[in-house]
Amino acid sequence: MRFSRDFVILSLMIAGSFGIHPGLRAEEAMSTEETVDVSATVSNPVPDLSRMPSTPSHLPDELVNPASSETVVEPAEPEPVQLRAVSTVAETLRISELFMQHIVSGKPHEAFDLMRPYFPISEEEYTRLREEVTKQLELAGHQFGSALESVFASTETAQGILLRHRFIERYTLDAVYWEFVFYKTAEGWMLNRLGFDDRFDPLFE
Repeated sequence: MRFSRDFVILSLMIAGSFGIHPGLRAEEAMSTEETVDVSATVSNPVPDLSRMPSTPSHLPDELVNPASSETVVEPAEPEPVQLRAVSTVAETLRISELFMQHIVSGKPHEAFDLMRPYFPISEEEYTRLREEVTKQLELAGHQFGSALESVFASTETAQGILLRHRFIERYTLDAVYWEFVFYKTAEGWMLNRLGFDDRFDPLFE
């Protein structure tokens, strides 16, 4: 086997850098070096990581595992509505007027919250009706303009069992009428239905 001249020069340079005389055999070079006890020079040997605990025992659990210290808060169920009846016709008219004031002010949710204790329907029906009326009012506002005022139209009773109040809500370009129907229970008057319409024929019957 032949080596190039560059390879021989490189070999001599490497040997010189390690203190090996080029003329010595490897065995002789090794014998001339002082034997060093490597283990004696290491004051702190590398610990055996396999024998160490995975988590430090001196740390509190909330630091080692933060999720374990978090308190899971369950969503609170809504409290059941405390229903109540209205004792007089005048009181049914008053709460109907307050409802209409909220409607004209652009606060339909506040209006329905006011009427909720007198309305014996399920929470699902109540929420659905409130959202449907809110959407219809938004459409009416886009079509008719701004709400201006609420005007009382009429009150009718049927054999002392049913009671109906009607109001006209005026907009800039048109109007709608609202109807509140109360039913006489053993405890008093309770709301049976409510809604509004833009067809005025019932007002002239």
